Amino acid sequence: MRTVEQFPTETAMLVDVCRITATLEALGWRPLTSQSDTLIQDTWQHDNHCHDIVVRWVRNIDDSDRWDRRIELVWWRWPEQRDTPTTHTFPLPTEVPLEAAAGTFDGQPITLATIIAMCGMCDIREVA
Repeated sequence: MRTVEQFPTETAMLVDVCRITATLEALGWRPLTSQSDTLIQDTWQHDNHCHDIVVRWVRNIDDSDRWDRRIELVWWRWPEQRDTPTTHTFPLPTEVPLEAAAGTFDGQPITLATIIAMCGMCDIREVA
Protein backbone atom coordinates (compact mmCIF):
# COMPACT_ATOMS: atom_id res chain seq x y z
CA MET A 1 0.00 0.00 0.00
CA ARG A 2 1.58 3.27 -1.16
CA THR A 3 1.11 6.27 1.12
CA VAL A 4 3.51 8.72 -0.56
CA GLU A 5 2.81 10.51 -3.83
CA GLN A 6 5.84 11.86 -5.73
CA PHE A 7 5.99 15.00 -7.86
CA PRO A 8 8.89 15.46 -10.30
CA THR A 9 8.93 19.26 -10.07
CA GLU A 10 8.02 22.02 -7.66
CA THR A 11 5.41 23.24 -10.15
CA ALA A 12 3.66 19.85 -10.14
CA MET A 13 3.70 19.90 -6.34
CA LEU A 14 2.18 23.40 -6.24
CA VAL A 15 -0.61 22.27 -8.57
CA ASP A 16 -1.31 19.46 -6.09
CA VAL A 17 -1.34 21.95 -3.19
CA CYS A 18 -3.93 24.05 -5.03
CA ARG A 19 -6.06 20.99 -5.89
CA ILE A 20 -6.10 19.71 -2.31
CA THR A 21 -6.76 23.18 -0.92
CA ALA A 22 -9.71 23.74 -3.27
CA THR A 23 -11.18 20.31 -2.49
CA LEU A 24 -10.98 20.62 1.29
CA GLU A 25 -12.11 24.25 1.42
CA ALA A 26 -15.15 23.36 -0.70
CA LEU A 27 -16.02 20.71 1.91
CA GLY A 28 -15.80 23.27 4.75
CA TRP A 29 -12.33 22.46 6.14
CA ARG A 30 -9.97 25.18 7.46
CA PRO A 31 -6.16 24.98 7.17
CA LEU A 32 -3.39 25.81 9.60
CA THR A 33 -0.30 26.15 7.39
CA SER A 34 3.41 26.09 8.12
CA GLN A 35 6.03 26.45 5.42
CA SER A 36 9.79 26.44 4.90
CA ASP A 37 12.11 25.96 1.93
CA THR A 38 11.83 22.18 2.21
CA LEU A 39 8.38 21.64 3.74
CA ILE A 40 4.77 22.72 3.33
CA GLN A 41 2.42 21.35 5.97
CA ASP A 42 -1.31 21.96 6.15
CA THR A 43 -3.29 20.74 9.14
CA TRP A 44 -6.97 20.82 8.19
CA GLN A 45 -9.76 20.97 10.76
CA HIS A 46 -13.55 20.90 10.55
CA ASP A 47 -16.16 21.72 13.21
CA ASN A 48 -18.22 18.60 12.44
CA HIS A 49 -15.41 16.01 12.28
CA CYS A 50 -13.41 14.55 15.16
CA HIS A 51 -10.25 14.17 13.12
CA ASP A 52 -7.62 16.34 11.45
CA ILE A 53 -6.16 15.91 7.99
CA VAL A 54 -2.43 16.61 7.85
CA VAL A 55 -0.95 17.04 4.39
CA ARG A 56 2.86 17.28 4.12
CA TRP A 57 4.83 18.10 1.00
CA VAL A 58 8.56 17.53 1.57
CA ARG A 59 11.43 18.34 -0.79
CA ASN A 60 13.43 15.23 -1.61
CA ILE A 61 16.93 15.22 -0.09
CA ASP A 62 18.61 13.51 -3.06
CA ASP A 63 16.77 15.35 -5.85
CA SER A 64 15.91 18.95 -4.93
CA ASP A 65 13.44 19.23 -7.85
CA ARG A 66 11.30 16.35 -6.57
CA TRP A 67 8.69 16.67 -3.82
CA ASP A 68 6.90 13.92 -1.89
CA ARG A 69 3.40 14.23 -0.41
CA ARG A 70 1.82 12.24 2.42
CA ILE A 71 -1.69 12.63 3.85
CA GLU A 72 -2.37 11.50 7.41
CA LEU A 73 -5.61 11.28 9.36
CA VAL A 74 -5.27 12.22 13.01
CA TRP A 75 -8.20 10.79 14.98
CA TRP A 76 -8.97 12.41 18.35
CA ARG A 77 -10.44 10.45 21.26
CA TRP A 78 -11.67 12.05 24.45
CA PRO A 79 -11.87 9.36 27.15
CA GLU A 80 -14.58 9.83 29.76
CA GLN A 81 -12.12 9.68 32.67
CA ARG A 82 -9.53 12.17 31.35
CA ASP A 83 -9.59 15.75 30.18
CA THR A 84 -6.77 15.31 27.66
CA PRO A 85 -7.47 13.55 24.38
CA THR A 86 -5.32 10.91 22.76
CA THR A 87 -4.62 10.76 19.05
CA HIS A 88 -4.09 7.99 16.54
CA THR A 89 -2.46 8.76 13.20
CA PHE A 90 -3.14 6.78 10.02
CA PRO A 91 -1.51 7.41 6.62
CA LEU A 92 -4.02 7.66 3.80
CA PRO A 93 -3.11 5.35 0.90
CA THR A 94 -2.69 7.15 -2.41
CA GLU A 95 -5.52 5.17 -4.02
CA VAL A 96 -8.12 6.39 -1.48
CA PRO A 97 -9.93 9.57 -2.61
CA LEU A 98 -9.20 12.72 -0.62
CA GLU A 99 -12.95 13.13 -0.09
CA ALA A 100 -12.85 9.98 2.06
CA ALA A 101 -10.38 11.67 4.40
CA ALA A 102 -12.63 14.72 4.53
CA GLY A 103 -15.45 12.65 5.97
CA THR A 104 -17.65 12.35 2.91
CA PHE A 105 -17.57 10.23 -0.21
CA ASP A 106 -20.38 10.36 -2.74
CA GLY A 107 -22.27 12.42 -0.17
CA GLN A 108 -22.10 9.71 2.51
CA PRO A 109 -20.24 10.01 5.85
CA ILE A 110 -17.02 8.03 6.04
CA THR A 111 -15.68 6.37 9.18
CA LEU A 112 -12.17 5.15 9.88
CA ALA A 113 -13.36 1.57 9.47
CA THR A 114 -14.65 2.38 5.98
CA ILE A 115 -11.35 4.00 5.01
CA ILE A 116 -9.43 0.96 6.28
CA ALA A 117 -11.70 -1.27 4.20
CA MET A 118 -11.19 0.97 1.13
CA CYS A 119 -7.44 0.56 1.61
CA GLY A 120 -7.79 -3.21 1.40
CA MET A 121 -6.24 -3.63 4.84
CA CYS A 122 -9.17 -5.79 5.98
CA ASP A 123 -12.58 -6.94 4.85
CA ILE A 124 -15.09 -4.76 6.72
CA ARG A 125 -17.57 -7.66 6.71
CA GLU A 126 -15.14 -9.71 8.81
CA VAL A 127 -14.91 -6.92 11.39
CA ALA A 128 -18.68 -6.42 11.72
